[in-house]
Amino acid sequence: MLILTIFGPITLFWFLAQGEYHFKKLPFLSDDKDGKPDSYNSFVVYDQFGKPITPDSLKGHLVVVNYMDKGCPYDCKMDGQMMKLVVYKEITGAAGFKDVILITEVNDSVPEHRKRIQESLEVDGARWKFVYSKDFSFFNAMINKSNPYTTPDKKYKDGNVYQRSLLLLDYELKIRGFIDNSANIEYKRLNEELRLLKKEYAKKKTVM
Repeated sequence: MLILTIFGPITLFWFLAQGEYHFKKLPFLSDDKDGKPDSYNSFVVYDQFGKPITPDSLKGHLVVVNYMDKGCPYDCKMDGQMMKLVVYKEITGAAGFKDVILITEVNDSVPEHRKRIQESLEVDGARWKFVYSKDFSFFNAMINKSNPYTTPDKKYKDGNVYQRSLLLLDYELKIRGFIDNSANIEYKRLNEELRLLKKEYAKKKTVM
């Protein structure tokens, strides 16, 4: 009884100190017709150097995807700078995030134009890819029973939902996070969810 009295509160304190995310696991947000977690199995996009990126290219990486209009960073500097400040600096500054890369879809087919965006933001092109594809978008998927690529944006009534969205993809390229990047606090949630995914896979390795 004395042992429970002493160690009971200590044990409870230890669990509470882990924070609420210690107990969470990110859901799978996109399902195929059979109800199984969907993943991107076949695609080709081209980065700012004109090099193709395929599912094989992304093996062993967690991926954050967002969208940027071809007028950026001139017409929407804040979007690029916010991504740089809150997401890019987080993943490049933390040792545990070396396997995380950013992919920004840009509606500009000219690689040099996309490279100009990267250079203007002064970021590492190996960690932040600015990509284009005529036929493919990461956002063209059913996420929470809606397709952000084709769903009109009721919040801004201009364009579609994907233009202000972020996706978080796990190592199997399954969608595990969907975030509204028009709200700055959501960037913080993205970083927390990245840590959650790292913990999930670390736990899997321990079990194996």
